[in-house]
Amino acid sequence: MSPRTLALLALAATLTGCPRGPGDDTSDDTADDTGGDDTADDTGTDTSDTSDTGTDTGSPPIDCHVLPAAFPADWAGDIVPKTLITNTPYTDTASGLATLVDTIAALPVNTTSTPDTFVTPITVTEAYVLTTGFKPSAATSEVNFWVADKDDVAYVRLATASSVAVKAGDKVTFTATKGQNFSGDIQVSEINTFSVVSSNNPVYVKESTGATLTVADAFWVHHLYGELTDAGTGCGGSSTCFTFKHGTGGAQTASLRIQNGNLTIPLVKGDCIAVYMPADQHQGGLSFDVTDFAWFKWYGNSGN
Repeated sequence: MSPRTLALLALAATLTGCPRGPGDDTSDDTADDTGGDDTADDTGTDTSDTSDTGTDTGSPPIDCHVLPAAFPADWAGDIVPKTLITNTPYTDTASGLATLVDTIAALPVNTTSTPDTFVTPITVTEAYVLTTGFKPSAATSEVNFWVADKDDVAYVRLATASSVAVKAGDKVTFTATKGQNFSGDIQVSEINTFSVVSSNNPVYVKESTGATLTVADAFWVHHLYGELTDAGTGCGGSSTCFTFKHGTGGAQTASLRIQNGNLTIPLVKGDCIAVYMPADQHQGGLSFDVTDFAWFKWYGNSGN
């Protein structure tokens, strides 16, 4: 194996989540970003040596489209106990969620830092929490989470933490007072009268490896795995976008967007990646925007 692969395997043995970063995306990436927004604080830089100075002469190439036998059976992106995950869609409706999604979708596109205030606040009753995103160290509860029912899903992105702690598997009721159509992202920007109705409910995750995905799949949580097939290009602020091939033989293509420079060992062409995370919209297309490093896991490189 190459020195880079050996270093990654050694690092993986010391971490419970992604073997490349400190656990969370802790970067602030807002410059020149026209289709998505990263919301974390920058606490460090990548100082690791990732140069590959050796040649692999003893190991066969890894097929990224087959999860290795040693891949942790209980890994689910560190977002939720795997026992809560279901691939069966919800069958119940959260009152008010469709109205909230439709109201925000009808707003003019707004990429400023000032969300729009609703004429009438919208109450959502008993929506499922699919996952949570990164939480700034100063926050006492979550500021980023995704809610859904059988038909609709919305991204709650708050300027300040919710009044009550929330986690995947909760059912929540809240009143939304502000929202934002951020280049197609349906963002709930301010809520009040927030409460957790119940916990440990099923968390719906789409098994999407090999599936054809469109913008209609945005904001739902997906599980997929495959290979990064290019070196990545800059795509807003300090983010890098990689071509992410998944399915048998890499038949399907997605975009994986990440703050690559904040990883202990940055991603490169040929890396094998698995994700449990919500899809996003970026510049009019579907993207997997890794704003929390716990959402993905490296498990090899096709060339090493």
